[in-house]
Amino acid sequence: MRFLLIFSLISFLLFINPSLSLNQGFSTNLIHRESPLSPLSTSHINKYDRVRNSIHRSMSRVNRFKTSFGLSPKDVQTQVKASDDDASYVMKLSLGTPPVPQFCIADTGSDLIWSQCQPCLNCYTQTLPIFDPRKSSTYKTQSCDSQACQALSSRTSCSRTNVCNYHFGYGDNSHTSGDLATETVTFNSGTSLPKITFGCGHDNYFIGTIGKDTSGVVGLGGGPSSLVSQLSPSINGKFSYCLIPFFEEGNYTSTINFGSRGRVSGPGVISTPLVRNYPKTFYFLTLKAITVGKSKIPFFKIPFTNQTNQGY
Repeated sequence: MRFLLIFSLISFLLFINPSLSLNQGFSTNLIHRESPLSPLSTSHINKYDRVRNSIHRSMSRVNRFKTSFGLSPKDVQTQVKASDDDASYVMKLSLGTPPVPQFCIADTGSDLIWSQCQPCLNCYTQTLPIFDPRKSSTYKTQSCDSQACQALSSRTSCSRTNVCNYHFGYGDNSHTSGDLATETVTFNSGTSLPKITFGCGHDNYFIGTIGKDTSGVVGLGGGPSSLVSQLSPSINGKFSYCLIPFFEEGNYTSTINFGSRGRVSGPGVISTPLVRNYPKTFYFLTLKAITVGKSKIPFFKIPFTNQTNQGY
């Protein structure tokens, strides 16, 4: 059984690449963290361990959401030891010309695309070689007055050489800093995307072991610097992914589809619109009711006075 989630949105594009032609769409793999193909996998783990670890990661995520809304983790009825190592899927891609393979965390809850870069002021350990922009013929830094730099506004500063320096943090206090640049990104499907805005991280820190053996993050959120928004004119703001059961044995991967390949149709397929809200990064749905057995319980909007601070 495969579970299908379709995400479709119309994004405001800040980074236009007229040479990009993806009318037919493209696909690439989503590798579960505990797949034998993942750098995050633990050897000798069975399907029951995978289910237990997934539950722990989910509860850790709930604890963080409760804290971000000003509530104590004690308000969560079921307590588990919080794990910072809760990334679930990674994407294998290559940066630069010639292409340098990297494993990056796929994150629908943030926007910035970034990878560790040489020279490293402060980098964590990763399995694959750290990307060195000095060896790529297609690497180009973004100026301080560029649209990409202006889009990140308060998260940037300007160097003496007019290079846009970014400073990006996450809700668990992990962070990355470096040069905002453009580079060619190539996926394992063979699709090559030129002039993608990304963060070339020279100072990177991850809480716990979440970043161990990975190179960075691919932001798939709704904000202007995400991969989805940067490709919006070519993919019509559409992407979808099919998640195979993570407890299956073997070298299986899920698939993420962009553009026309992201369209889902056929018998039994239903859809609901995503709505734009603050912050733009996150995807929102309108909940109208919850049905328990034969009882339908209407949902009434509960106002929150505090905003989440993910990816500040």
